[in-house]
Amino acid sequence: MNTFCRSINIDIDPLFEGFDVYDINRPRNLNKHYSNLEYIPLVFVNPKLKSFMDQRNIMVSLVDIFYCGPYEAHPIHVDQPHVDQFVENDYVRINWIYGGEGSEMKWYKFRNHIDQLDRHKVQHIVYGPDDVECIHSQAISGPHLVQVGIPHTVQNQDQKRHSICADIIHKDTSRRITMNQALDIFKDLI
Repeated sequence: MNTFCRSINIDIDPLFEGFDVYDINRPRNLNKHYSNLEYIPLVFVNPKLKSFMDQRNIMVSLVDIFYCGPYEAHPIHVDQPHVDQFVENDYVRINWIYGGEGSEMKWYKFRNHIDQLDRHKVQHIVYGPDDVECIHSQAISGPHLVQVGIPHTVQNQDQKRHSICADIIHKDTSRRITMNQALDIFKDLI
């Protein structure tokens, strides 16, 4: 079974109706390390999505948008889980991918010469191609459960692409959701 990325049939827009990701007049909260990453305040999350998540005893804890121009690639990275003691792990996001027809996501494992301690010294959780080896690639569009706790990237094709990315957590524990947990939580939609 594919534990890197799974299509999920959520027929709900992640942000409230009328939110224009490309509106040049909209104030933006950009990440200081990635100019193509914008944080979205949770007040813009679609109330229908909040209700849908609530019924599954989970919630959205963070939303951002990754923008990618034609033929751009993101650095190989692990999504920051927003904790002090970060360790690469197994956790998912729900990504809604728009545009970028044929864009390919890639997931990686660490090469043997990278030991556990060295991986945790990286400040921005970005890796070079000599540090990792590709273990899975997949062209995706629309909503997907995406493994973001291991190194991954996207290689865009000839059109612009954006991905609205939602961190999902258990309501009771505030813990990130693993891929196997997500596959179980959303099994009726996969």
